[in-house]
Amino acid sequence: MSNYEIFILTKSDMPEENLKKILTTTLKLSDIKLEKLERTELSYPIKKQTHGNYYLTLVKIGSEHISELVRKLNINKQILRYLVINRDTEKGTKPRRRTNKYVEKVNKMKNAAFQKNNQQQQRPTQPSQNTNPEVKTHKPVEESTTKPSEVKETKKEVKTEEKVDKKKTTKTMKIEKEQK
Repeated sequence: MSNYEIFILTKSDMPEENLKKILTTTLKLSDIKLEKLERTELSYPIKKQTHGNYYLTLVKIGSEHISELVRKLNINKQILRYLVINRDTEKGTKPRRRTNKYVEKVNKMKNAAFQKNNQQQQRPTQPSQNTNPEVKTHKPVEESTTKPSEVKETKKEVKTEEKVDKKKTTKTMKIEKEQK
């Protein structure tokens, strides 16, 4: 005798009593605790059904009864899906074991982050001793003797000379290439 977990998805209009009757006659048990989990909308249609009821039952029976149950669940058109799990043989997923190397690496990263955080918290809020506490005096602004119009003219002249120089250089480069 093994412990089994039976998970059944039925059509939404199937009464719970019908499912209970199928289970009791097939498994030959007098009292079965059938737990209705939920009525839900399915992610995709199964046998043209968009809604279904989920049921779960835990039973302790022999394997010969399970094969008969599977046969009857396949025949019944009200049953959309089912899942039978032997709880004695199925161990489930185990927690992942970490290697010592991985644990050391994670601990180093945590320690580095902790130390960095502590260093940021320990920074002084006052100015450091290297800064000069003397107040710097500003030099007075010298007045310009040139007129603004003269300054603009000189800037224009410089720009035009640069343009001419650039043109000459490109022309001279072309001439040099032709001569070669």
